[in-house]
Amino acid sequence: VAGRTLANLVSVGRASDGSFKITNTSPGSVHVVVDLVGVHVGMFSDSAFGYVPLDPTRAYDSRSDVPFTADGPEDVELGALPPGTRAVALNVTAVGASRSGHVTVFPATQLDPPNVSNINVSSAAPVPNMVIVAADSDGLISVDTNIARVDLVFDVVGVYTGSVTEFVPPAPPFRSTAPTRILDTRNGTGVRQGPLLDGREIVFDVDDLAQVPDDAEAVMMNVTVTGPTTPGYLSVWPGGVPR
Repeated sequence: VAGRTLANLVSVGRASDGSFKITNTSPGSVHVVVDLVGVHVGMFSDSAFGYVPLDPTRAYDSRSDVPFTADGPEDVELGALPPGTRAVALNVTAVGASRSGHVTVFPATQLDPPNVSNINVSSAAPVPNMVIVAADSDGLISVDTNIARVDLVFDVVGVYTGSVTEFVPPAPPFRSTAPTRILDTRNGTGVRQGPLLDGREIVFDVDDLAQVPDDAEAVMMNVTVTGPTTPGYLSVWPGGVPR
């Protein structure tokens, strides 16, 4: 949103060369800040759920159906998820809210919505957030909101699995790291100084970072946009593959 600073937690599969790309889709310019907060790596244990990054997929968009309302919880079908799925990682975006309020995403097996919020909105401007919610391979979750009318967009980015046999190599557990600023276009940290212009992309890698071992399968980053001159969105994805 023009003139606003917005952050979102992003989990991205790591390319073989350790590179990542960020593209600015807006017609204007924007500064980008990236903070590394963790990696998915290491030996899988039977007592832990491992994370499996997937190709990001638009699973449901209420703008092509009907908006969510404050009339009570609604189920959302994300589509089939990999066998052994115990939880799903989603990028959820609230769009066009009729008033301020919140959105709660919770397991479909839970009868009543929990007293928590995943997205808090104060206007009709888009607000995204990373959401991890328990789900089975049938891809069914539930959503509740106190907003009279709001559209929600669900993008599946990965799953957590308790199965060590469905994936080769086995799904790697999550390991948190000390938050580290690895990219900041405002001062040239990790990239050439200057805003990201329209249609341009940033290429950066994490191979030289001590916190990211060579066998890391994915990284968790907090990505912030600041000083955008026009509305738009960023895409973050592994280097070496098409966006």
